Amino acid sequence: MRKITINFNNLNSIQAFHDYISKELEFSKDYNGNLDSLKNEISKLDKNRIKFEVIKGGSVLNEMQELIESILMKK
Repeated sequence: MRKITINFNNLNSIQAFHDYISKELEFSKDYNGNLDSLKNEISKLDKNRIKFEVIKGGSVLNEMQELIESILMKK
């Protein structure tokens, strides 16, 4: 199983998150760097082969971090 850690202490913006996650998971060229596109790409993944860890903190709004966490953790 592959573990991917999203540490918001190291990401200074939502764009930095989208850049990181799209590179880490090799999202398709259709990925637009928004939450709807994130949901779409995450739904294509085999959740039994990837485990996400989300570390909250930093300058990204806490509400946005929680929303992203809920998208990543949804099975």
